[in-house]
Amino acid sequence: MNCHRVQKLLSSYLDQELSAEERREIRRHLFGCSPCSRLCDELTLIKDSLESLEPPAISRDILKKVHLYREGRLLQTTFLWGKRLAMAAAWILLFLLTSFLLFPNSSGPELAQKEEQRPDYSPLHEEARPEEGSKLPFLPRLPGIPVSR
Repeated sequence: MNCHRVQKLLSSYLDQELSAEERREIRRHLFGCSPCSRLCDELTLIKDSLESLEPPAISRDILKKVHLYREGRLLQTTFLWGKRLAMAAAWILLFLLTSFLLFPNSSGPELAQKEEQRPDYSPLHEEARPEEGSKLPFLPRLPGIPVSR
């Protein structure tokens, strides 16, 4: 047996998938060929290392997705969530649009401008002006509204 054929069959030899005659021929070749013997040792080491590993934990969600994919329903459930998201976005947009249409004058910048434009209260009488040394607050006189001090 030549090196090329042995290297092709080496994995099957390690997994014991070959007939007794093929295994004997490969053992005879490995005994006389050091490169193939080293390759066999390396593959044995790799195989032993891989066998000692634990399989990864599989979550229930992955198994559910695989099951749905095999049945062809994975895309249907994905589209269902997309429809729900689109419906929620439409309701939020409708709510905002309705609130802006129902309350058009209650926007923030306009309220701030109205607060800055306070009416000018000019006292009707001179006695309504506070004296500079007094601690009384300035209360303007408005027509029709009595002011008490």
